Amino acid sequence: MIETAILKRNESGQEISITEIMVHSYNFVMANFLFFLKIASLPIILWFSCELFFDYLLFEHGKKYDSSIARVLCTAAFIMLWYRFTLFGKEQTSYGKLFKHMRKSSVFSSKMFFASLGRVVITTAAMIIPTMAISLFMIYHHTEAGGEITGTFLKTITQQSAFMVSLMLSPIFVRLSFFSIAVSLGRATTTFREVWSITKGYTGVLWHLIFRAFLSLALYNYFVMSGIKRMVESYELHYFWTNLLVTLPAIFLIYIMLAIVIVANSEAFKILFNITEDETP
Repeated sequence: MIETAILKRNESGQEISITEIMVHSYNFVMANFLFFLKIASLPIILWFSCELFFDYLLFEHGKKYDSSIARVLCTAAFIMLWYRFTLFGKEQTSYGKLFKHMRKSSVFSSKMFFASLGRVVITTAAMIIPTMAISLFMIYHHTEAGGEITGTFLKTITQQSAFMVSLMLSPIFVRLSFFSIAVSLGRATTTFREVWSITKGYTGVLWHLIFRAFLSLALYNYFVMSGIKRMVESYELHYFWTNLLVTLPAIFLIYIMLAIVIVANSEAFKILFNITEDETP
């Protein structure tokens, strides 16, 4: 049963339940909450500042820009650093040491760059093509039934199609997350084939683990923050206050969720890949 799902260490045969990993993940983040604030503050402020700046350009100058690149860069830096903290402790956890480690482990080499770029292109195509196909199929049936095509309808079916594709590709996405851990450990030569081989038979367990890690805070973020957003919008506040009251808390919750998921993922990685306590960067 899914409630009793376990991860088994390859050599020693040690079994650890998903519940045990999740309890450890929440306790770990709460026990190190001040250190979390220390390393998460910079990317959170940068993300918030970008959102505020882009809103300024939109509302004051009528120029619309996408902030996704800024979000991804800020969040990627935090993810890598929090992985290092969970794996190596505070002594190896600083943005300067992260950069030095990535240079030493050839992460910035042209080979790694093109390999990463290839994964991004393949992952993007794997998301976009099925999403478009499902959306067009739903539009066709909607129009055949005499339905009207509106902007709201298109947005809804696109979101539903993307969600369906994400579920279908979740076994791949779960395994791709192990590349970040491998890079944090300096294992730049780790391949997707190796990851797939080691995690073979653990798809359901890994999916369950990530689902459990995200679920509670994701629900809180959806219901509570959606309510706050609707309340703020009803008062038609200035975009600065809207960002301060809605965007900033939402970003903070996203980073809390990421921190919990990273701890859980790190524990799974250490178990499946037989990482010892004395392994150093």
